[in-house]
Amino acid sequence: MAAYCLGVAHPPGYPLYVRLAHVWGEWLGGDYGWRINLFSGLCTALAAALLSDLTRCATRSNPAALFAGLGFALLGSVWRQSVLAEVFALNFAVIAALGWTGWRSLENPRWLWAFYVCLGMGLAHHHTFVLALPGLLWMAWPHWRRVLLTPAWLVALLVPLLLYADLWWRAQHQPALNWGGVQTLQQVVDHFLRRSYGTFRLTTRPDGLDHGVVHGVAFVLFTYARQAPLAWMLLATWGGLMGMRVEARLWRLAWGWLLGFGPFFALIGRQQLDDFHLDMLERFYASSYLGLGLLAGLGVASLQPRLGRGVWPLVLALLGWQMQTNLPACRLDGRELMASYAHQLLDNCPPQSLLIVSGDLPVGALKYVQVVEGYRPEVPVVCEGLFGSRWYRHALPQWVQPVLPQCVNITDLAEAFRESKLPVFTNQRSELKGSMSPRRLAWQWQAPENPQRLAEAASLQSVLLDAQGIRPGLGREGRFWPLYLVSARLASLRTLSGATYQRYPQLALQAQDLAMELGEARALDYLNRGLLRQRLGRHQGAVQDFERCLQINPQFELARVALVYSQTCVSLRPACADL
Repeated sequence: MAAYCLGVAHPPGYPLYVRLAHVWGEWLGGDYGWRINLFSGLCTALAAALLSDLTRCATRSNPAALFAGLGFALLGSVWRQSVLAEVFALNFAVIAALGWTGWRSLENPRWLWAFYVCLGMGLAHHHTFVLALPGLLWMAWPHWRRVLLTPAWLVALLVPLLLYADLWWRAQHQPALNWGGVQTLQQVVDHFLRRSYGTFRLTTRPDGLDHGVVHGVAFVLFTYARQAPLAWMLLATWGGLMGMRVEARLWRLAWGWLLGFGPFFALIGRQQLDDFHLDMLERFYASSYLGLGLLAGLGVASLQPRLGRGVWPLVLALLGWQMQTNLPACRLDGRELMASYAHQLLDNCPPQSLLIVSGDLPVGALKYVQVVEGYRPEVPVVCEGLFGSRWYRHALPQWVQPVLPQCVNITDLAEAFRESKLPVFTNQRSELKGSMSPRRLAWQWQAPENPQRLAEAASLQSVLLDAQGIRPGLGREGRFWPLYLVSARLASLRTLSGATYQRYPQLALQAQDLAMELGEARALDYLNRGLLRQRLGRHQGAVQDFERCLQINPQFELARVALVYSQTCVSLRPACADL
């Protein structure tokens, strides 16, 4: 959305990404989300090409160059970030360009200007970029004076200054996304330094140092092990051990990037070890795989003198194995969870109602479909966590503004709407503990419901078919956030089942079956399905549901009474058949 409206993204604002993605999105046709996803693919392809050429220049080995570049691009975390509208793929490209121009600068000082332009682009993009510098200095050792003591470094300051001046200029035009409401120089500096999140950290509430050490060793090694087949990782390990004999400078650069973006960043980040943060953090370590790709290329180069032409079958076999292993988890075709999540929430909201959401991901999905797709823009979406910010309240629709001075918190805003006889909706918070499975109800009506209107709507069957459509994508899905978003579908299914219970019991049973298939079934779900089966005369299945309900919660007296009735019907059925 920031690229679409030339807005200001969350700190540090990513001005380089927003500008480049906007140009790309304007030039290319098709669905806008798809365009920006494809931009990430282009960036990773560029990073892979630069890694490949850097390895070729250093080792004079074509198999090593192919394995370093393509092997990097096919790593699990790298591939996943290459098909999403995220900032990490551009980070790969800028870091790889920095390494490539740095290597060229050691051979020809004229490349120093290009090196410092890449350095400036990195400073205007992602803060983790600075972790690439120790590896570059180690690669250039002992020629680092030639790199540092030159007037070309002024370019590295000019580029981010221009891009952040552009960010400030865009903020003055009040775009649809104007995070922080940047107006003054101090606000620009705070945005650049990510003060609201914690500079050089992923959170303002870091965990203890002991957890940082555990994270830096255990979690990073765990994520590395999931990137490629064991044989691929063993070859990269061999390059890490023997690569110095092939090319010492490239080996130092690879280890510098691997350690800087991996364990060292984990140590200073010190994130909490829960499902949410572990799923989120994997992408932040993906830049370390630039070093891993170089080590893999060095591993091939060290084996080439011994294997000769036989190194080509080894390289192609490992790359094919790597691609086949990671493809099922990385392909996103047919997965429309983000847009459908937002559409389903908005579809339940009549005009002039209020939709309150929690979390930056839901509010981002909703604002995207409203601004980019122009879908249901008349429904104001308010993020609970951002409501206390002055800049966020100022960006709310004009017809909401009159009630804001009397609203201290989000509860006051909801009460003001109810007093005006306007409905209020919200996505209920869910406990996200334990395994990463689709969670139950995350959507709740705050205003009185109208089951008759829902029951008689012409789109009842389409709601069910829409929910059934996520089965293929869900079966391949393993990421935390998309599974969490499925909860909106589950809520729609349960609402559909309850509203159609009297008039359309067959449809209600189908909705209840699908909700229990996709989500975590509760005692109440088994009770409801048992009652539906009982209503349709399917007493054998009803008995199983009531028994399961009582196993989970023996306090359900209704389930006990209904069980006796269905058991009686089952026992009487043979006699009735004979009669």
